[in-house]
Amino acid sequence: YCHGTCASYFIPRLNSKKLKAVFKSCAACVPRDYDAVNVTLDCPGQDPPQITKSIVKIKKCECIDLDLSTHLRL
Repeated sequence: YCHGTCASYFIPRLNSKKLKAVFKSCAACVPRDYDAVNVTLDCPGQDPPQITKSIVKIKKCECIDLDLSTHLRL
């Protein structure tokens, strides 16, 4: 998973009956670089005694801008 801080802003317009933004900027933290890694798990007493699973190992995260006009109506 990705963990980080991405700045988001919403500055409302004053004296408006509907809440509208003068300025808004939202961002989300997403994977930038990752590898697929095979991991072998030991399962004593099971048949088969081992299984291999492919997992995603995230190496770097980044902030991307979100277009709120398609997601949020204020």
